[in-house]
Amino acid sequence: MKILVLSCDKYSATWEPFFKLLDKYYDNHPEVYLVCETKKCPYSKTINVNSNIWTKRFREALKNIKDDYVLVLLDDFFIRKKVDTKRIDEVLKSFDKNTIVFNFEKKYRKTEKYSNIDGFEIQKNRQIYLNSCQPSIWDRKKLIERLSKDQSAWEWEKTIVDSPYKHYINTKGYIIDIGNRK
Repeated sequence: MKILVLSCDKYSATWEPFFKLLDKYYDNHPEVYLVCETKKCPYSKTINVNSNIWTKRFREALKNIKDDYVLVLLDDFFIRKKVDTKRIDEVLKSFDKNTIVFNFEKKYRKTEKYSNIDGFEIQKNRQIYLNSCQPSIWDRKKLIERLSKDQSAWEWEKTIVDSPYKHYINTKGYIIDIGNRK
């Protein structure tokens, strides 16, 4: 697994605090890539995709990462507590050919059923926010397919998805606490 931090040139002021908190709260974290238009990030490897289209930057960055799974984070979601690496390891062992994502935000959307994976439920299909910018581990190849349409982050999240894949959502404690409570 690699970490992909979604950013843009105009948010470069967030990079220093973001990476200080990542290093502080995520021990021995995987290799990190940051995607933005043209700037170079001094705190991680940088993937430049000179486009103002959010999904295009995201999609093209993913094509430059060769791991099967990618932990997606946003540059302005600051980690506030120690990352639960044990649960991340469990998630990585739980992917199968029918799974696209394990979303780490706390469950607030409709779910279809309980899963056999402790601390996760399967989200109901055909609803908004199956595409989520919250901290999540994605199957990289399936995510590239999901990003095929040129959209803003908000358009992408609000697209109602009819997916053949399972979308898991966290039901137990914070895995990556970015401070969202309400």
